[in-house]
Amino acid sequence: MVDRKSREVFDEPPPPSSTRRRDQQALIVICGILGNRFGVSAREVHFDSRFVEDLGIDAFDLPDLILALEEAFELDISIALAARILTVKDAIRCALAR
Repeated sequence: MVDRKSREVFDEPPPPSSTRRRDQQALIVICGILGNRFGVSAREVHFDSRFVEDLGIDAFDLPDLILALEEAFELDISIALAARILTVKDAIRCALAR
């Protein structure tokens, strides 16, 4: 069962262009996490990059990624929401939806 908050985060339309700056700032933070914890180069990271398939993050490292996102963006990510964070764009939407 998907909780209401996770449904709201992923079902809403993309943010207006005025939030591109916030998206870019969140992308920078996520690039830092990926580089420091997983050795992923910032050049490899794009909005549509998938964590496992494109960036080579092991599925067993995904909980560590979720914890790092929670710390960096000061959020509490539910298990249902964490299961839906598959791309960098998903992580940004989650971080900015707080």
